[in-house]
Amino acid sequence: MLAESPARAAAGTAGAVLRVLAFLLLLVFGPWFGLDFYLSHFGVPARAKVIELREAVHLNYDDWRRDHLVTFRYPVQGQDDVTATQAIDASLYGRLKPGDSVPVRYSRSAFMRGFGTLGVKLEESGWRDRLPSWSNQGRSLAELGAVAATVLLAYAAYRRRSRSLGLLAATAGGIIASGIFLLGFLVYPVLLVLWLKRRMPGAGAMLLITFVLGHALLLWRIPWPEPVAAGALTDGTAVVREVHQVRRVWGGQRQYAVPLNHPYDLIDIELAATGTRGTVHAVDAIDTGSVPALGIGASVPVLYPAAEPERARLAQGTRRYAQALALQLFLQTIGFSLVALVILWPISRWIPASATQRSP
Repeated sequence: MLAESPARAAAGTAGAVLRVLAFLLLLVFGPWFGLDFYLSHFGVPARAKVIELREAVHLNYDDWRRDHLVTFRYPVQGQDDVTATQAIDASLYGRLKPGDSVPVRYSRSAFMRGFGTLGVKLEESGWRDRLPSWSNQGRSLAELGAVAATVLLAYAAYRRRSRSLGLLAATAGGIIASGIFLLGFLVYPVLLVLWLKRRMPGAGAMLLITFVLGHALLLWRIPWPEPVAAGALTDGTAVVREVHQVRRVWGGQRQYAVPLNHPYDLIDIELAATGTRGTVHAVDAIDTGSVPALGIGASVPVLYPAAEPERARLAQGTRRYAQALALQLFLQTIGFSLVALVILWPISRWIPASATQRSP
């Protein structure tokens, strides 16, 4: 039986990765898309009156999200009017104002209407508006996809008995382990021992690639401050609505998280009325303690682009926490790697030569 070519094996692996990712996307987003499709095509049409528009900011661990909310009242056949609140996108939020009449579609089922927005939708809103959009959501999805692709690549290498795919999967696994799971202190010493002590073919290249790309992935995951908006900035004053200190990143209350030597604060600030939206919220991140007497209700000077007040940032305070975290992780990785190398180097003599010097 002829061996499968590397190109065909790679194509088969890519197809498997795409199928798994498609299944995960369907599992996560399918119910929301199905609900929106049902209301759009089978819901009862009606006209609703906009009662209130407001923004809501949620701060949670090292993450945050902004919701644009519209409260409206709509008639139901044979019943009293119903009031509901729904999240909408920023574009629609900016066009609406209290008192507007907007088209909606609601479910014929009183049971579904009892769950609020699950039983009604503004016709101009989309299914994605129902999904909570956290600031770290894109990064988390990318990490999940990278881990799934690496697992499938390793499985394909095992099934096809392909050494080239095996090396590729091992390299990708090393990058994921060091950049996402913070296991570089184990990955780097192991590859160094396999390269210098056991003379494993390809181990040196794997070490170089894993070290460079693993650190690049780690730097990408760090919550860097938002860049200053380009162009002229407007001076203004905002009111602090919430101050949330971040002492750990990349984890929650019941998950492992990295403790910070240099904590920082996530701050929800509210600007004065702009146009028809009333007030505008913005979220900034500064080093803890860099602005004295910073508390809820305090008035603070801010800078913001006139066309995008939601990108406002405090005119005071420092933002060195990201650089401090990058240096902290680098020093910890190097320090623990040296300890692991001291342990692995003498015991590497017990690794069978056949395990590291297998012929291609």
